[in-house]
Amino acid sequence: MDLDDLRKLADFYEVHPAALLMTPSEAASKIPVMQQAASIAQSMPEDVAASWLTMGRFATPGTKEE
Repeated sequence: MDLDDLRKLADFYEVHPAALLMTPSEAASKIPVMQQAASIAQSMPEDVAASWLTMGRFATPGTKEE
C-alpha cells in the first residue's frame, strides 16, 4: 500500500491517515493532538517550526536529537 492508497482509505473512513496505523485507543487520544500541532506548525515560518520540533524532542523522554 502506498501513501496515496492510505489517504484514499482514510478519506473513505473519514479519519486521519495516521489513525489507520494506530490502535483505536491510541488514535482517539493522539489524533486530535497531532492535528492541533500540525495546525500550529503550518502557521509558523519553516525555521521557527524546525526549532519548535527540536524543543519538543528535548522535552520528550527517550527521544534523540535528529
